[in-house]
Amino acid sequence: PQSFKQPIATMEHSFIPRKCDATQRIIGPKDHASIQLAFAELNADGRMTGGKKVFNISGDVRRRGESDMSLNVLTSERGITAPFLLKLDETNRTA
Repeated sequence: PQSFKQPIATMEHSFIPRKCDATQRIIGPKDHASIQLAFAELNADGRMTGGKKVFNISGDVRRRGESDMSLNVLTSERGITAPFLLKLDETNRTA
């Protein structure tokens, strides 16, 4: 009589942690306000090449209203958009 050995059960994890690209902090599984944006890579003719660049933004960055500026900086650093420069308007400055 051969003994039948049961395979060892493996536990699959359904949560893969992501990092916020703006703050470099881990986005938790309960952060339902976080977003993930994928930008398609284009060739010189403007056609999609099949590649993409993905950005993760945490709900905390979005709540502070900094997601737009963060995405502008991140996309300019990775060469997707033109270099982003924060310009201050002289009329809005207080002395």
